[in-house]
Amino acid sequence: MQKKNKYSIDFFKQRTLNQLSNKKEKFNTYSIDTEDLTEVSHCRLCGSNETTIIAEVYLKKKMKFFATSTCNRCLFTYRSISPSIRWFQKCWKQIANEKLEVFGGDIEITRARRYTNYYNLVHSHVKGNLALDIGAAYGTGSKIFQEKGFKVEAIEPEDNKINYLKKALGIKCVARTIEELIDQKHDYNLLILANCLEHLDNPINIMEKIKNIMHPEGILYLDLPIIWRFVSWSDAFYLTHKSYFTDENLINFIENLGFKILKK
Repeated sequence: MQKKNKYSIDFFKQRTLNQLSNKKEKFNTYSIDTEDLTEVSHCRLCGSNETTIIAEVYLKKKMKFFATSTCNRCLFTYRSISPSIRWFQKCWKQIANEKLEVFGGDIEITRARRYTNYYNLVHSHVKGNLALDIGAAYGTGSKIFQEKGFKVEAIEPEDNKINYLKKALGIKCVARTIEELIDQKHDYNLLILANCLEHLDNPINIMEKIKNIMHPEGILYLDLPIIWRFVSWSDAFYLTHKSYFTDENLINFIENLGFKILKK
């Protein structure tokens, strides 16, 4: 049996590379400079300055454009230096096209299974049918809730995915990012925040304001990776993930915000 290289690319990134290869798409390069970066000097969860850098990535041994830190007090782990959402949006525009196609069909099979589970867990608790799918991607999950009778709206930052949501599925995109919507008043009966919170530049700020867009009796479904499963050598290069909670600090944070956690 061949021994696994401890520096090998993880399954998810290798899957994406394989999909690019199968589609015979070119590998793009994206310019970046210091103005494209977001820097965080302290733990946004507990406010502590007692942090430790655990990984740094440099461009041509000169510009540090990606760094991961962990809080010595609460173990919240986050990117202390990372490309901002504005940089990602610039890159997505570079590869935007009018093709109504889904990149990575096997990912959508998994997504459909997950969203079916979400529906089974929450539908009996939701009063009303207005739902917001935050980070909807190609709308596979949004469509499942729509077919179950929900009026679904979406937030999605990527140009090609927005195009697919609107034209292929007829799902309304109300914003590109949650930051554009969070200070407004809305009454969504259900918010789906699935595998999205960890991608936000400032997840703490978003969670502190998220009740602005919820009905007073609304439900928030939250699904995100926990630190123990994901922080690794490979993750140190994963640009789209910005932060990780532990089980304990996530539950404490949610409860301190006044949410009642529903048990299965």
